[in-house]
Amino acid sequence: MSAGHAIAINKKINYIDLEIALKMIPKGTAKIAKPVLKAFAKKMNLDSIFLVPYYLNDNLEGLITFDTCKDKVNKPTWTEESKQLIFEALDIVSNFIIQKRNEDALRESEERFRTIFETTPDLIFIKDLYQTYTHVNPAMAKQFDKSKEQLIGLNDDELFGFEVAKQTKEIDSKVLKGSIIKEDATELISGHDKVFDVVKVPMKNHRGKIIGLCGMARDVTKRKKAEDIQNVVYEISHAINTTKDLQELFKSIQDSLGKVVDTTNFYIALYHQENDTLTLPYMVDEKDRFTEFPVKDTITSLVIRKKKTLLVTEDEIIKLAKQEKIELAGTLPKVWLGVPLKSGKKVIGIIAVQSYTDASTYSKEHSDILELVSGSIATAIEKKRAEEARIRLETAINHTAEMIMITDNRGKIQYVNPAFVKVTGYTESDVIGKNPKILKSDKQDDYFYKHLWSTISSGNTWIGHFTNRTKSGKLYEEDSAISPIFDEAGEIINYVAVKRDVSEHLQLEMRLRQAEKMEAIGTLAGGIAHDFNNIIGAIIGYTELSMDDVKDEATIHNLKQIIKASHRAKDLVQQILAFSRQDEKERKPLQISLIVKEALKMLRASLPATIDIIPNIQDKAGLVLADPTHIHQVVMNLCLNSAHAMREKGGELEVSLKEVKIDNDSLKQYQELKAGPYIKLMVKDSGQGIDANIIDRIFEPYFTTKEVDEGSGMGLSLVHGIVKRYNGEITVFSEKNKGTTINVLLPKIFKKLNNHIEGKKPLKKGHEKILYIDDEQNLVEVGTQMLKRLGYKVFSTMSSLEALNMFESNPDIYDLVITDQTMPGMTGAELALKLMNIRSDIPIILCTGHSEVISEEKTKEMGIREFIMKPLFSEDLATVIRRVLDT
Repeated sequence: MSAGHAIAINKKINYIDLEIALKMIPKGTAKIAKPVLKAFAKKMNLDSIFLVPYYLNDNLEGLITFDTCKDKVNKPTWTEESKQLIFEALDIVSNFIIQKRNEDALRESEERFRTIFETTPDLIFIKDLYQTYTHVNPAMAKQFDKSKEQLIGLNDDELFGFEVAKQTKEIDSKVLKGSIIKEDATELISGHDKVFDVVKVPMKNHRGKIIGLCGMARDVTKRKKAEDIQNVVYEISHAINTTKDLQELFKSIQDSLGKVVDTTNFYIALYHQENDTLTLPYMVDEKDRFTEFPVKDTITSLVIRKKKTLLVTEDEIIKLAKQEKIELAGTLPKVWLGVPLKSGKKVIGIIAVQSYTDASTYSKEHSDILELVSGSIATAIEKKRAEEARIRLETAINHTAEMIMITDNRGKIQYVNPAFVKVTGYTESDVIGKNPKILKSDKQDDYFYKHLWSTISSGNTWIGHFTNRTKSGKLYEEDSAISPIFDEAGEIINYVAVKRDVSEHLQLEMRLRQAEKMEAIGTLAGGIAHDFNNIIGAIIGYTELSMDDVKDEATIHNLKQIIKASHRAKDLVQQILAFSRQDEKERKPLQISLIVKEALKMLRASLPATIDIIPNIQDKAGLVLADPTHIHQVVMNLCLNSAHAMREKGGELEVSLKEVKIDNDSLKQYQELKAGPYIKLMVKDSGQGIDANIIDRIFEPYFTTKEVDEGSGMGLSLVHGIVKRYNGEITVFSEKNKGTTINVLLPKIFKKLNNHIEGKKPLKKGHEKILYIDDEQNLVEVGTQMLKRLGYKVFSTMSSLEALNMFESNPDIYDLVITDQTMPGMTGAELALKLMNIRSDIPIILCTGHSEVISEEKTKEMGIREFIMKPLFSEDLATVIRRVLDT
């Protein structure tokens, strides 16, 4: 048949005999085809074959064969007429076949369309030129919950309403003009918003005329919601990096969630496990405004405890309250939805939405959406909180006064904060990659550091104290805590050291201890001063009386030595009182340069020639308010102390006096000074210096490094007491084998110096009547004798109460009252007030060995004429009496 096929391709009718046909078979198929053809020809007794190809629409459809047999009698004759008949018959057959095939194809096409139309889940509809539905498939009828018959004949106005139909009509008009349009459409169907992908195409008849439109709509609501949720998750994740703080993040979360859930009334509550509390960092609500929860067991806390989503209506909330599972707080909503925020297995808070108007606002679908995004929200909040905590920590580290240093597990420095740079002088680039030993001062031994490293490398915290060295070489004191930092596997990865510069604190602490010691000894000194002065007064009084009674020169000489010793004892008591800051000697404006020069003259006469005194005195330095004796004591004690340090090898003693100004920056090195002008006294020696181990003790009373009989240890203590009493400051700087410098700063006053000095009035006796009171029998006896020898008539008593009775009985006979201050029953000041109430013009002299409650200023305010300190010498007493009586 391959030969016939070749003929058909050439569109010719041919007559061939069998032998020719066999030869025309292609070689590739001859092996199979020839035996078959021969067998067929033999069986059918063929002699020749007549092949006629036929075509449909110019496409070859097949061959019609006619053959002749070897029967010569019945052998047909192929005439032109017979061939034409065959052609006409073939034409009829072809037309029939075409018609039949078209009918079959149409049936198949209709069946396929009907199957698709009826079974596809997509909505298919056909509209006529008037945009009326003429055909709808079952999927569309089901979507609208109507039958096909109910939908056919409707238009979009009737199906969707005017607003939606207005948009669809515009689109349909374009389609009916020949456009193919694809769109996303959101329709409200059966109370729910549905999103569709819609394709609309024009429909044409066989002549190409548009007769309507066909549309296909695919419900993509779930896909669109999934995309929206994915976008929400992305926006929340993006907000972690773009928002500046938690409040801004919370607002971003609300805005993003608002695209898939109604967030008109929305809040975020955070749970704090460490104290089992809830806070409300973010709340947007139409009714309530809370910053914290008014009650503990709220519906929010129920979600936290259960760790499950809760969707409840108003009635269900009331039911929970009646069951005492929650407490009601705020305005009741129609519906409330809360979803826990989980970070891993831990609940960190809750997001909640509520509606006050519509109970159908939220459904299971909305709770599913919130649950889908809650993990991302929790992660975002955790990351933002961690970021804010990191920023707070970084800010705290950068602004704290404590030094922070972080090293790797081998001790190489990785980070230092600004406080470290400020204290040590090392910049960050100086120390990164270095070992902390760059701070070593050699004040700690190797064992110290071995113990430290052993402690921290074993996973423990080391707490201790260093003396370290700054970049400039200056020593400083620091308290330090060094702790290991572990990774998740428990391995040490870093060490962090928190260090505090306590240099100033230790100095203040030492000064405080010094002040406490001074105060303690001062209290002791003040307490015994009164008794000492009374004893010294009795010794002086009896000695002076004895000197008047004896004529033997040797005895008089001995008595004078007693008087001289009594003067020294009196001065010692005054030094003790000055040291204790409890003496009340009169201060006056002084040009202390004169006193300093006078003291240096005395020193020059007493110091060895191997010590050079180098004075540098500013003659016109300002005034200070002081007692000349105190200033003299300060200069003498400081210079003698310095001279003692140079007694073996000699050296230079430099003494300078000048006016200085202390500004706010300079105040840092002083403890109690205020900014302003000061008079600065500097005493500098080139002696052996003071050992660093004892320099903080040099102002302690009776502390001395001198040999026995070389000093009492009171000198510098006395100086310290005087300077502090005058609101000044004293500082010491010393280097071993190089010398010591002591600076004294006293406040300058602005007052003119009165150069008029009154001369002493001559000692006079008298004849007036004096009431003399003292609780010490010895002082009463010696005082009475002393006054009588001065010519006065004396009425004496040891009791202030008896003295009051004596005065009350005859107040006018007394010309003067001399009373001690410290007496049992009634003090001298109290007695004086009572006496002046009886007789206001009575002159009174108040005496005291020491008193913390009375001073010269107070006695003047009370009306007492004179205030004098014990012990009393006859010359001083006589002068004061005449000054009072003669005024």
